Amino acid sequence: MNHSSSETSQPFSTPESVVREMYKAVSGPERGIDMKLQQLVFAPDARLIRMGLDEQGQPWRQIMNIEEYVENTREFLESTDFYEYETKAQTVLCPPFAHILSEYEAKHDPAAGELILSGVNSIQCLYDGQRWWVYQLTWNHQALD
Repeated sequence: MNHSSSETSQPFSTPESVVREMYKAVSGPERGIDMKLQQLVFAPDARLIRMGLDEQGQPWRQIMNIEEYVENTREFLESTDFYEYETKAQTVLCPPFAHILSEYEAKHDPAAGELILSGVNSIQCLYDGQRWWVYQLTWNHQALD
């Protein structure tokens, strides 16, 4: 997908740009989630779904709205430096929605720190005629420490 430089400089003008903002909202020194940015990234009725395997190898999922997600991650993000960033992505555009598979890593120190997480985000974005929104985020991650 080709975008003009002015289009890609706007934070919500493409599916990829809204995903960049999504990563910014949870990254930084210990402080928690940037709620103002989260509200700009996620549609008001967005769903966030954490998935994984339990100790017996059985799949589980936790479905949250944005408020539940904030409560679920607040303690961790307020108590540690955390930088999550995309390492690879594949976008399938089918207007008015896009599906992005976004591989990510996370560190406590973005410059030189060891990896603490890696995983894949499955992100569904919706274009409302004005801008792009994340309306569903599904992820799993692998703790590395």
